[in-house]
Amino acid sequence: MKAWAAKYKDAGLVVIGVHAPEFGFERDLANVRNAVSDLNVTYPIPIDSNHSIWTNFRNEYWPADYIIDAKGRIRYHHFGEGEYVKSERVIQTLLRENGATGLDESIVRIKAEGAEAPPSNDVRSPETYAGYARAENFASPGRIARDSRRIYSPPRAPN
Repeated sequence: MKAWAAKYKDAGLVVIGVHAPEFGFERDLANVRNAVSDLNVTYPIPIDSNHSIWTNFRNEYWPADYIIDAKGRIRYHHFGEGEYVKSERVIQTLLRENGATGLDESIVRIKAEGAEAPPSNDVRSPETYAGYARAENFASPGRIARDSRRIYSPPRAPN
């Protein structure tokens, strides 16, 4: 986000990050301010402690990216890590639609250090939830096997 905000700000891109806290300590404004400062985030970040924005977007994921055009329409969204090239191409397309010219068509290279650095050249988050305690939206047609091994089948495709 920071790389896109910097690269495309003069072409009209406005980046807004929404902080929707998952844990209690993430609701503390001082903690949020410190994190924003430590991570050198310069775009605005509303604090969505009551998950109002989250709910209005019908969001269910961290992270979730919504790319909105100049008329306020959601033109692309992506949930989770990845799809960075596709997301940047959508940004470029929408900026051109809005009249931007002379865009640098190259893709930004992610440069991260410290807390933002991925564990390898892989830029996905190392965070993973495993186990039935965090399976709120479990989709397999079989039941959850608590405290035992089980092979699950994928959910049926929607009609």
